[in-house]
Amino acid sequence: MFRTEKLTDMENRIKTQKTVNKSFVLEGTGIHTGQKCRMEIHPAPVGTGIVFLKNGVEIKAGVENVVSCTRCTTIGKDGVVVNTIEHLLSACHAFGIDNLKVEASGDEMPIYDGSALPFAKALQDAGISCQGIEKQIAEIRESFFVKDGDSMVLGMPADNFSAACTTDYNHPFAGVQSAFFGDNPDDYIKNVAPARTFGFYEEVKALIERSLALGGSLDNALIIKQDGYMNPPRFPDEIVRHKLLDLIGDLALANACIKGHVYAVKPSHKLNVKFVETMLSKCSL
Repeated sequence: MFRTEKLTDMENRIKTQKTVNKSFVLEGTGIHTGQKCRMEIHPAPVGTGIVFLKNGVEIKAGVENVVSCTRCTTIGKDGVVVNTIEHLLSACHAFGIDNLKVEASGDEMPIYDGSALPFAKALQDAGISCQGIEKQIAEIRESFFVKDGDSMVLGMPADNFSAACTTDYNHPFAGVQSAFFGDNPDDYIKNVAPARTFGFYEEVKALIERSLALGGSLDNALIIKQDGYMNPPRFPDEIVRHKLLDLIGDLALANACIKGHVYAVKPSHKLNVKFVETMLSKCSL
């Protein structure tokens, strides 16, 4: 359930709402549209959430505003959409940032090198401020899961937030991989944020025909062939680390500090969003 706690000094840094100290700009190319995009990130008051402003329309990065989960997480309102928000949200979730205003020019977030590391570094450079008001806490009190075929996301009670992921591809290089995140920003920067988006060589043509991945290249994606990688991986298990990165970003759509362990097997953005919806349906303010 959602609850508000009286916090000790030790807990204050972790469990109070946060924003950035100063504004900054993110700009680059979108991986799916191939178009230039620019995002101006600003501090925001307590209770704002992470809100995108585009064409005069405010769109909160909440599960209620998700309009598509095809290859990325897309939010929208009144016909206005912003694509590929999961990498920014992932970095925000890892640092406990709750409140931002994002002025969007373009249809999606820049892809940079395909990871969340540029977003994490930009947030660090801007500085992070505790705002003195408690976060909302989504506490998983009973285990539950959501499922789609052989994919599953499971929520379990735990004293703090943690997340784990397992991928299983019938592929000589992808294979079975597993990764864990224990809600430590330093661990996130070192072991999760650098993991890049990935794709299988055989999928590339199909993606382009669907007007997706138009901005993709070997500079921003790990491409996997049957006989090896087209570009060097940053980690032996980079694939599952990126899936974990995406999971953390999609969990940020709850707009709450999650108290519990989340374990995903072969997850997708669609299933991650369904998990958040189910979790929130079991909680009350």
